[in-house]
Amino acid sequence: MNTIKIAAIICSLLVGFTGTASAGSKHHHHSSGCGTTPSNPICTNSTDYSESFYTDDITYNAYWNKSYGSFDAIDVPTLKIESAVLTVNTSANGWFDNFYLKSSTGYFGKIGHLNGGTQSFTLDSKWFNEVMSGLSFKAWFSLDHEFLNWASLDVKGEYCPPSAVPVPASILLFGPALIGFTALRRRAKKS
Repeated sequence: MNTIKIAAIICSLLVGFTGTASAGSKHHHHSSGCGTTPSNPICTNSTDYSESFYTDDITYNAYWNKSYGSFDAIDVPTLKIESAVLTVNTSANGWFDNFYLKSSTGYFGKIGHLNGGTQSFTLDSKWFNEVMSGLSFKAWFSLDHEFLNWASLDVKGEYCPPSAVPVPASILLFGPALIGFTALRRRAKKS
C-alpha cells in the first residue's frame, strides 16, 4: 500500500514539473511599449493589436447643451498604441458645436468642430495615456436639441503577450532523488 502511495506521489510530481508556466508583465496603464517593463526587458514575440470600442451610454446636460461619455480602460500588458481614431455621431448643426477630450489633469481639450452626422478624429499621441486609462469626452452644442448619439474608438498598436516559460530539466531530477531518499529512509527504519 505504501509503495502505491509513493509511486502516485512521484508520478504526480513528475507530471506537474514537466509542464510550462506562464510569465507575463504587470499592466502599467501607459503606452510603454514592448521591451520596456522591468519584468520583460526584451520583447521577442510582439503581436499586432487592433480593437474597436463602442458606447451609446451618453449623459446629456440640458442646461449647458453638453453630452458626456467615456470608454473603459484598456487592460493589455505592454500595449504600445500606434494610432487611435475616435468616431462620433451627432445631430449638431455645425454652429459653435465642438468636441473635447478629458485629460488626466481633469481639463477638457478641444479636438475638433462638430458638423453633424458621423465624424472621425485621429487622436495625437498625447492622448494615448488617456486611451489606456479610460478616455472621457464631451460634446458642447449651440442648441438644446442637438445630441451626441454614439461614439466608437478604434485602437491599433503592438504588444508583447505572455510567453510560455519552460521548466528547467534539473527539476525532472527531483523525482528520482525523492525515490532514492524514500528507499534510504526505509532501509534506515528496517535496520
